[in-house]
Amino acid sequence: MSMFENDGFLERVPNANAPEGFDLAMRAPFNYGGTLWERLQLRQKPLHKLIMWRAIRHEFLFPQGLRGEDAVLADPDIGLISFASYLRGRLGKTVLALVELDLTTWCAALVLMAAIVYLCRSLPMVGVAAVQCGACWLLALTGLLLTVVLEEDTYELTPTVPQDVRQTLRLFAGTSSQMLRRLIILRATRGISDPPNPVNGYLREENERSAMGRRFRPGLGDADTSVTPTLTRTPEFQASAAGEERWYPSSETYANLLRFLTFAQAICVTSLIVSFLSIPPNGWVDTFLYTLAWVEWPVLLFFIAPPLIRRLTVRSSIESEKDKDLLRSATLTSKESLLRDFVRALQIAGLERRARQAGEPWTLGDGSSWTRAQAAKAYQQGIRDYESLPDSDKEEIWNIFATLDCENDGVVQADEISDMIGVAGCCTLGPGLQAAAEMSTNNLVRLVGHDRAPFIRWDQFKAITALATINRPAEELQEDLGVFFASIDEDGDDIVNIFELAEGLQEMRIPMNSDDVSNLWYRHFGKATSEVCREDFTEWIVSE
Repeated sequence: MSMFENDGFLERVPNANAPEGFDLAMRAPFNYGGTLWERLQLRQKPLHKLIMWRAIRHEFLFPQGLRGEDAVLADPDIGLISFASYLRGRLGKTVLALVELDLTTWCAALVLMAAIVYLCRSLPMVGVAAVQCGACWLLALTGLLLTVVLEEDTYELTPTVPQDVRQTLRLFAGTSSQMLRRLIILRATRGISDPPNPVNGYLREENERSAMGRRFRPGLGDADTSVTPTLTRTPEFQASAAGEERWYPSSETYANLLRFLTFAQAICVTSLIVSFLSIPPNGWVDTFLYTLAWVEWPVLLFFIAPPLIRRLTVRSSIESEKDKDLLRSATLTSKESLLRDFVRALQIAGLERRARQAGEPWTLGDGSSWTRAQAAKAYQQGIRDYESLPDSDKEEIWNIFATLDCENDGVVQADEISDMIGVAGCCTLGPGLQAAAEMSTNNLVRLVGHDRAPFIRWDQFKAITALATINRPAEELQEDLGVFFASIDEDGDDIVNIFELAEGLQEMRIPMNSDDVSNLWYRHFGKATSEVCREDFTEWIVSE
């Protein structure tokens, strides 16, 4: 919304009756550009690149015009697909395809280079240097043209968004990774299955807060909210999805062209090295042409090749060219992340449980045992510990918070945290257990704050999570995992099978089935395993 406003597509109009105190008014229609030159200019703007990326992602996750809620409720795994993780996997395959030469590329390059070498036999060294320089910069020009063609092809296949950007906001609302994950959790624990409210999305049963982050939003002014916004597939996209012939080549053809380009560049660099070792440049003309030929290599390597590879990665990720193996891998990676999130929740619950059992001051709740200075010291320690984490762990902690923060206002209500604490306590919450979970939440808020507010800010959540998970004795994690293990070990024989674990994880809001558990165990243990003991289970969880 802010980006649309900054670029002149939206304006905030004060309205005391609107949910956020203002309405959004459209000031200019949004499009990808009507001509090649206009599109080339617009694609330099972060907003246009973001909207095109979100349109491709939306069609990729929710094809055939399905709403996000409908698609996720029909197949929860869709909500666990990280498009970014999928693209990283696709990028790896793209780069691998460039370095694995096939026979066709090798023969084509051999024939072309043989002809050039034969023509250079009768030329003086200055002529050879000129040919080398021309060949190098011709490759750079080819790469640049291929980048433009590839970008135009991607544009032709990118679904168009509504020109009224308020409808675009409605279209993408609630489809972030965190909100999709939230919907899956609520679906698993509250049995959400009713049709969505067209304005507010799915509502929580107990207090009608939005499950998809749509309840809390600004007023939309004169936008037609009775019509469900959709993406519009371009004719080119429809033709590609139907397998019909198009002027633009396929992703595989692009990959072959890029493979030939990189191999030819390698030959040119080799030629420059060999020519220098054979007959070094003699004179300023030879030196200039030889140096100019070398300059092309970093230009292609650092300025032309990266966007070309990125665009080929996105182009090959259009909905009709999904890689099913990468999809399964990305989904399993997301489930592993959910498992790590659950372990963090176990540790947070365990921190409070042990402190309460030990009678630590911050759990007494009498208002005098735990001072503001003590809370500030614990808060600062937690923030320092958090800052020491790698970026990947910080991102996962943020995803936990964002999943709980359905209002997207930087705070999580206490009942959300108490619900998470209760589940991490490995029990189905009833009235009495819910009260105990709320008490635990109040204790955790007291640990890092003094305001006793009925919510937890993002900075407080960082501190609490860091205090519970960083630099803690290994015995504590084993104890926390032991609580969970005991809850799923129905016969008490210290062994759980894949079905018991899958059922236990689903009760803990982790949508894993027996196949997922089996795949993760095979990945870790290196062999097919149907059951594990307590020690192996702890080893597996810690490794995740």
